[in-house]
Amino acid sequence: MDTDIQFLKDLQKQMQLEDEHENDSQASPRFWVIMDYRVVPANEDYDDGFDSYFHSDGDHTEFRNFDELKEFIEEYYEDEVDDYLQLLLNDESKHFDTLWAHIENHLNDDGFFSKVFCKREEFIVQDTMFLTKEEAKRHLKLNHYHYTKEARTYAMTAWRAPKVARLFNILMSFDWDSMKANNTHESIKKVHREYYETACTTPKVIEQHRSLGVMDGIVFTLNALNIKIEGVNE
Repeated sequence: MDTDIQFLKDLQKQMQLEDEHENDSQASPRFWVIMDYRVVPANEDYDDGFDSYFHSDGDHTEFRNFDELKEFIEEYYEDEVDDYLQLLLNDESKHFDTLWAHIENHLNDDGFFSKVFCKREEFIVQDTMFLTKEEAKRHLKLNHYHYTKEARTYAMTAWRAPKVARLFNILMSFDWDSMKANNTHESIKKVHREYYETACTTPKVIEQHRSLGVMDGIVFTLNALNIKIEGVNE
């Protein structure tokens, strides 16, 4: 119980800190996700984008520059490199478009070489949700290999979610130390109840306590702890 209460206290402290200083201009109830970037097909008429060049025969290989395309041709199409293609591959100016046009026109009978107009877009990574920005940043640091270098934390608001809002309010404002105090009080009561129930089980034992002058003290303690034992103080 104590470790759980300490966890809630630490969480509350971090949530309060971020609510004041690192809320990313997002209203409460606030939570964090991971925002990353991906390349998707686009429309040349109204999107800002770029051509993506690739070879796909079941395996997908993208060519981002002249050298990547050249290495691919030399490794997988070596037998189809004629003198003119060799000149293009050795061109010191490294004209990608010229090399690509030749490949598309002469080495693409199977249609494996292709290009698509694309754009980069940001997206919220599925299955990410964190109560604090601190935890989101730590997750990103420990799992960076699952994301691009541009991935970042992103704050969101649970809009019109009254139960979430109530839960967050409890997490941020509840006095968790009172739980410790109540728990300690209940433990004391349990110990005293077990002791006094053992000490006051029979009329003979009760009479012995009275003759020794200790019964009044026992009754006083039971009443102070709000413990009722039949035949003793009720």
